[in-house]
Amino acid sequence: MGVRGLFSYIRKEQGNFRPIQLRNSFIILDGYNIISKLYLHPSLYTQYNGEYFAFDIIVEEFLLNLKKCNLEPIFIFDGLHEFSKLDTVLKRNTDRIITLSHLQENSTRGPPRDGTSADFRVSIDPTLINKTFFRTLERLGARYVVVDFEADQLAAAMAMHLGVPLISNDSDYFILGPYWANKGCELIYVPTESCDFFTTHESNEGFYISAEQYTATESITFRNLSPIQIPLFAVLNGNDYVPPYYFHAYLPGGTQQQPYATSNNAARTASRFRRLIEWLSGFGNDIVGPVDRILSKFPKSERSKAFNFICAGLASYHVPFEDLPPYMTFIFGDDVPPSKLAQSSPILINLSDKSYGVKALHVLAVGEPSPRYLSVWPPRLLRAFRNGHVPTSSCDALFAFGIVLRGVVEDYQSREPFNLCSLPLRRILVGLLVDTYPSNTFRLPGIFKNNGNLSYKEYRREGCTVMIHKIVNFDQISL
Repeated sequence: MGVRGLFSYIRKEQGNFRPIQLRNSFIILDGYNIISKLYLHPSLYTQYNGEYFAFDIIVEEFLLNLKKCNLEPIFIFDGLHEFSKLDTVLKRNTDRIITLSHLQENSTRGPPRDGTSADFRVSIDPTLINKTFFRTLERLGARYVVVDFEADQLAAAMAMHLGVPLISNDSDYFILGPYWANKGCELIYVPTESCDFFTTHESNEGFYISAEQYTATESITFRNLSPIQIPLFAVLNGNDYVPPYYFHAYLPGGTQQQPYATSNNAARTASRFRRLIEWLSGFGNDIVGPVDRILSKFPKSERSKAFNFICAGLASYHVPFEDLPPYMTFIFGDDVPPSKLAQSSPILINLSDKSYGVKALHVLAVGEPSPRYLSVWPPRLLRAFRNGHVPTSSCDALFAFGIVLRGVVEDYQSREPFNLCSLPLRRILVGLLVDTYPSNTFRLPGIFKNNGNLSYKEYRREGCTVMIHKIVNFDQISL
């Protein structure tokens, strides 16, 4: 999701973009974002929350158009959730069930209308849409991979390694970049909304898809900031790892503005962005100084917490080239293309006696290690996960906050959630996954004992507007 308000703020400045003709190249695609875009194709009746055969046809047309333009897509999909994402996931799913309950209310109000009426269209993906997409990719031989955790950073690293466009609507790609590389090696970011995948154009060089590329090194929005400062800008504004307005009172002009004002919110956000950019630009190619300056304003008792937020935020913008090899091998086999990027990130040692700012720079340069939960899986199971055959929601029962059950088109007024009928299958799958972990390997953070039984959490809808959690007991199952 990234920084709230940043995508629209950057998109409204046309000088931040230039036309690009997509052809004759690999392209990296944000898998789940592309699924959502394709499912909203005008020919699909999204109100039925299914239409999988029609969706399969749309995906095939999409892939054939890419092939017509000599574009070879590589789809990158998110894997496991992190604990810190629970509030975001619950908020998204609560909004989803509210939308769907309103659909039911709307369908019974007023004069009778045909079920295919545009009044009933909803921008919500159905339960099996991801599985349908994976199977279509397999059928047509497209390259794709499910990564261990969130895909943003790895997708950016892969696009920069190959020197090819990355297509997504995530504002984090305005931030991610090769912070210590020469000009001309920047991420080629193309917003999904600028692409018309179903209209190809022809020129002397062949067919192409018209789109817009973000001009990272010529950006009007960030023209006064060095690449290394852009991640700090995002962190101080609040991203997926830093609460909104957490640093607000400690930033220039922050005390002059009420953080939760309701009037003209976009203008206030734009003003906050501009003030912070102007302030950071005064530090040149440096984040050590501004980090130390801001943290010095916090009471001593709160500095450690504030510093942890800065580190978590900056770690989410580390570009993990070091983690690419196994994914590149999975996608390309033994014929991995050589890297088109060279950069020299700073090497920092003896950090124990360094300032907060130096430690923050270190986090951006090297990232923070992620748990290697999948490292003990047998190769066949890991390959199934990479191919999208293992539900990541079931993995969340082991490694994160539990299984969050998505709302679907159903009777919200007088029926229990439909996914209760598949509870026995989820118990079996979780039991099988738990059995892959010997007791001397990892502690599984999502698994606990409840009255002596192995248990995990499920989040389900209750009524029309609320998500609640339930404790689910299960048995470990060996094959």
